[in-house]
Amino acid sequence: MSRHGESRPLAGQPLTHGPQPAPRAPGPEGAGLPLEAGDTGLLHTADDVRRSPYQQVGDRHAAFRRYLDWEIALSRQIDRDDTVAFKLLP
Repeated sequence: MSRHGESRPLAGQPLTHGPQPAPRAPGPEGAGLPLEAGDTGLLHTADDVRRSPYQQVGDRHAAFRRYLDWEIALSRQIDRDDTVAFKLLP
């Protein structure tokens, strides 16, 4: 209640009385907008994305082997690079 005796809503309370609509979830889902799925609307080919071997179609074993080969080669590349600010632990 204000110092003049009238009622005022508390912070965060609606200014109207009566039933209020249920709050919507934040984001596009709550707004009822359609959602895109997959690689849609890209300006160019996504050539800097490495898919998880779990997302590969076909021979997953070969996909895991390629990933492990890439990781091992990356650690060797970091060891050779003098411009990298950190070093790998033994």
